[in-house]
Amino acid sequence: MESYRSLANDAEDALLGVNEQILQQIHRLYIPVEDREAALKHGKKKQPPSKELGLEQIATALGMDCLHPRKKVTILIIGNHSAGKSSFVNWYVGEHVQRTGVAIETSGFTIVTSGKLENELKGEGTLLLYPHLRGVMKDASETTTSSASSHGQSAERFPGFVSHLTTKISTSKENKFALVDFIDTPGLADGNLSYPFDVDQVIPWMANHVDLIFVFFDPIGQALCSRTMNIVEKLHKTHSDKMRFYMTKADHVRSEPDRYKVMCQITQNLSARISAVHGFKLPLIYIPGAEGPDQPESTCINQIDELTLEIDKTISQKIQSNLNTLQSHCNAIAQRIDTLLVDNEKNVKRNREIASNSRLVFFFALLLLCLPLSMGLFMIQKVPFLNQLLPDHFNSMGIPPLHNAINTLGSALPSTEQQLIFIAATLGVSLLLMFISSHLARYLPTMSNNEIRKLKEWRMFIDQTLKKKEELYLRYFDESVSHEYA
Repeated sequence: MESYRSLANDAEDALLGVNEQILQQIHRLYIPVEDREAALKHGKKKQPPSKELGLEQIATALGMDCLHPRKKVTILIIGNHSAGKSSFVNWYVGEHVQRTGVAIETSGFTIVTSGKLENELKGEGTLLLYPHLRGVMKDASETTTSSASSHGQSAERFPGFVSHLTTKISTSKENKFALVDFIDTPGLADGNLSYPFDVDQVIPWMANHVDLIFVFFDPIGQALCSRTMNIVEKLHKTHSDKMRFYMTKADHVRSEPDRYKVMCQITQNLSARISAVHGFKLPLIYIPGAEGPDQPESTCINQIDELTLEIDKTISQKIQSNLNTLQSHCNAIAQRIDTLLVDNEKNVKRNREIASNSRLVFFFALLLLCLPLSMGLFMIQKVPFLNQLLPDHFNSMGIPPLHNAINTLGSALPSTEQQLIFIAATLGVSLLLMFISSHLARYLPTMSNNEIRKLKEWRMFIDQTLKKKEELYLRYFDESVSHEYA
């Protein structure tokens, strides 16, 4: 079965580019193919145990959080309505995936991704496909409504959002779409326009889970509407390194002075809202041929190549980031396993000491218990009625020093009261020592041989994963630089 999986993975990788193969192989180290198939089959239900090892499976068993890094670059596109967000996605994908128009066509969030078969997933399916977005659902402990919490259900963090969350899967191989996920957002506008969810809260939350944020300004529409600028200002405070600004539909402004005037208006408004220490660029872009073949060619220089180069650069950085994340997770898991093994060895050694001390105290308690027993035998011999109960040959059997010790002990305590007090005291001390012995015998928890063997197997897998990571880094270097690495 394992060899079959390996052959299937090799066949799949043969159809991918080098960068795609690297990201795919990193993903498999976290979630084996068998686990992914089980997840899609069983959904949120309990999945059957996997025979293949994966970092997520190991981390979960160790009580650690280890969410796999995404194997694609995720780009969030925001802007006013009719800013060309959906048109750009269609152009990059090379297919008419998203509806476009002057009206607000996109009322929810749409993730456009590549896949083997064209498909469309609704909210729950999207959350299953993208585990990092499951935080949009509150845990039962966070819910405030009695109906949700009483049934242990999850409530939406942003009511209405999940039902307006969609994933569209395309089979396109244009550009580097196989390595990119686009998140198309609702067009932003002022006035009485209402959204089915709190868009002002959802966009900043979604920004936490993306690699790039493209802000599109439409020179003709409401590019500088208050809602757009407020969200841009909010995002820039925490995600300035992800944000890129573009003036779209630049070909709609025919004259150069008018384009310059619009650019000045946008940059002035942006400068008043954000504190860009090193400034910011505002490339002019437009979709080639969007106006139709009969329209005259625009004299505006189209800088859309800068946008595609930005995507390519982020893909390259994504590979490095994922490899570094893989290293970090492996180190954390390895440290956890080593700590467990060392602690277990310490507990085993300590348990040996506990057992030795417990047995020593218990043995001393048994010896001490002989004193009240000896005194009891001495008292029995002095009572004619009780003495008759002893065997006839009792006085002649055993070891003479023992009888001498009993007689000596009895002679030292001549009165019956003293002898009873002695019996009670020594018996009490003996029982106390036995209690102490049982108290000392509280052993520290240790692992079974099967558990130790499993930990060692996981540790070996981590070592193999780190070697695999070095191999993937060398592959990446060979692909990205001209000279060879030894």
